Amino acid sequence: MDLATALRTELEDRRARHPRYSLRAFARDLHVHHATLSRILSGRRPTSLALLHAVAPKLGLHSASLAPRARAAKLAGCITAQGFRPDVRGLAARSNLSIDAVCLTLQEMLASGELRMVSTDEWTWMERA
Repeated sequence: MDLATALRTELEDRRARHPRYSLRAFARDLHVHHATLSRILSGRRPTSLALLHAVAPKLGLHSASLAPRARAAKLAGCITAQGFRPDVRGLAARSNLSIDAVCLTLQEMLASGELRMVSTDEWTWMERA
C-alpha cells in the first residue's frame, strides 16, 4: 500500500463516520496543507519521505511499510525530470536516498514493470494504473 491509498482509505473511513468531514479538516488533523493533500490524493504530486514519516504515525501506520512506494515515487520524479541521466549515483544524489535504497527500488520498479530500461541511455517510467 502506498501513502496516497492509505490517505484515501482513511479519509473515506472518517467520512463514513462523519458525513460532513471535509478534506480541509483531514488536512488540518494531519498538519498538512489542504492543497498538498488534494494533489497527493489526485495523483498530481508524489509523496515525499518527509511527509510519509510525518503522516504515517497519525494514521496509525508504520512508515516502513509505505517507504518503498515513497522511494519509487521519488525516483520516478527524478527519472521523468528534465536533464535526467540514467546513473545510480546521480539518482541517489538527486533523490537524497542511499545508493543501496536506489538500487533496491529500481529492482522493484523493474520487476513490477513500472520501469523499463530501453538501453543504457534511456529509461522509461510507466505510470501505475
